[in-house]
Amino acid sequence: MRIVDKSIEPFGFFKVSKCDNFFGNTLKKTLEKFGCTNSFKIPAPIGMCIYIIERNAKNSETIYRRYLENTTLFEFVCDSINNHRMETILDELRNEPNLACEIIMKFLRELKEPLIPDDIIEQINSAHVEISDKESIRNMENLERIIFYLMATANHDTFAYLIRHFSRMLEYNHQNKIEIDLFVNKFQPYLRIKKSLLKFLINNALDLFRDTSSDSDIDWFDVKLI
Repeated sequence: MRIVDKSIEPFGFFKVSKCDNFFGNTLKKTLEKFGCTNSFKIPAPIGMCIYIIERNAKNSETIYRRYLENTTLFEFVCDSINNHRMETILDELRNEPNLACEIIMKFLRELKEPLIPDDIIEQINSAHVEISDKESIRNMENLERIIFYLMATANHDTFAYLIRHFSRMLEYNHQNKIEIDLFVNKFQPYLRIKKSLLKFLINNALDLFRDTSSDSDIDWFDVKLI
């Protein structure tokens, strides 16, 4: 028999608790309060933001590039997520997908512990050396070993989900005009891996993160509670 925690109330696609915020928390705590039942251990609001960006703005020439002038709206959106009212701001996110972009960056920026832990970051950075095709394959195998076996599942899944998202957005660069440097420059300070390595991961995302190859098929409006 499942024991129900009375401090947690079901609400839409994530589980609700009044005691912890979405922003400024550890990834572990965030998943405890904003987790979901699909096969990937990533915070549901991040999955929802990526879903909205890819469904509503994958062809947009302003996505990830428009400066948000309405700070009041952004603060309202963030407060709604913190207080488990994301269903009230879905129209705002659909109408201005760059709000979703800013939510993703704010989440990464304010994590109490970096997405890639300190004890792994050096190993990941040193695993990649671009010399020849043969060595690139060997380096990819080293990266797979480090990323898959040394990173905690939640860290790996969230990281992989982001990298696959960047890769998918670049598939539409003939329409959205996105260059890979846009993602590298915006996210490298939060991910803390070398820029050359981040480019490598994005360019090889389909091979490196095969377990998330079906993540674009997830309907985040239909995700259930933990």
